[in-house]
Amino acid sequence: MVYQKDLDIKTLFLLFWREKLKIIFITFIFSLAGVLVALSLPNIYKSEAVIVQVENDTSEMSKIMSGQLGGLAQMAGIKATSNREYTSLIAIEILKSRKFFEEFSNKYNVLIPLMASNGWNESENKLIIDDEIYDVNNKKWVREVEPPKKPQPSINESHPVFLEHLLISRDKVTGVIRIGFKHYSPYIAQEWTTLIVSDINQKMKNQDVEKAELSIEYLKKEINNTQFSELKTSLYSLVQQQVQTIMLAEASPEYLFKTIDPAIVPELKIEPKRPMIAIMSFIIGFLASIIFVIIIRYKDLIINSLAEND
Repeated sequence: MVYQKDLDIKTLFLLFWREKLKIIFITFIFSLAGVLVALSLPNIYKSEAVIVQVENDTSEMSKIMSGQLGGLAQMAGIKATSNREYTSLIAIEILKSRKFFEEFSNKYNVLIPLMASNGWNESENKLIIDDEIYDVNNKKWVREVEPPKKPQPSINESHPVFLEHLLISRDKVTGVIRIGFKHYSPYIAQEWTTLIVSDINQKMKNQDVEKAELSIEYLKKEINNTQFSELKTSLYSLVQQQVQTIMLAEASPEYLFKTIDPAIVPELKIEPKRPMIAIMSFIIGFLASIIFVIIIRYKDLIINSLAEND
């Protein structure tokens, strides 16, 4: 074929040298676009709390009594030992659940900062709200969406957004857990991180208290139904164990997780990584210019090759 030739390094180098102005121009355009995009992106801040699970298992005497009446204790919902590691993993999954977010959203009214914000005014410490999504003056959701979605985001729609901003990591060796939240406002990031840790502690506390109260109710019925004094004594010990659980829970604000490093208002952003965006734009622009020059120079060869393959 007339256009067929070896594309060796020398040939390509000479081609690139002749078309260097095009290569420079295209690379510059991509780089400029990347810089403009990077500068237009709002800063995102992350606040993080470091927590560990609390070791507050029941006393040895209570464990022994639970062992002596293992079957009855299990029926009452009492475990001889408490697997705190397993409980902490369950707590993390609860934290990620839609139900937890729904309760969190209703309690603290987080939908507007989560779904309608698009920046933060640092000088005024004020969240910037997108007026095409939420009308601040009339306090009304105004975004245009296709059914079945509604102007006000539902829990099902906003929950995945919440999870995108929620950061959870756990060290399998030490058991140390890091819970963080990303947001345009560093103050909201810090506030919500603190509230999340507090609420999961409260939720796990309420669950254990409720379970202990149900156990006490069951044990009291068994005490009334038995005529054996020794069995009654053992059952009273189990009741005492559950009362201790309730007392411990009520006296422990940090019931399951203890904060060893609280969330603070971050001073530095974590996103966007503007230098990386600029570098990637330059690389993409340079590669795009090379491909463009090759295609223009050898377009007839490429067209003929495609025609032959067809």
